[in-house]
Amino acid sequence: MPPVLRRIGQCETRMNWHHSTRDYATAFGLYRGTYATYRLRVIPRPPADPARATPRQQVAVALAVARDVGWTAWGCYRYAWVRNG
Repeated sequence: MPPVLRRIGQCETRMNWHHSTRDYATAFGLYRGTYATYRLRVIPRPPADPARATPRQQVAVALAVARDVGWTAWGCYRYAWVRNG
């Protein structure tokens, strides 16, 4: 996992792999709609509930989002400590 993604996870959910709210889930605080869009592209037989995805599956989805949208997809990326370590 790239260090910047780990810092995003720390900022968004304190790397809580089971993070789940009505709108956001995963250790990276992904919007549930974003997870739904990407999960079928990158995970074989993915769970519908992002909070039930394994850490490896969560990372795969987050990296796909980062490739397509960039790190700015996460609000926490605005913080210098997240961007630059």
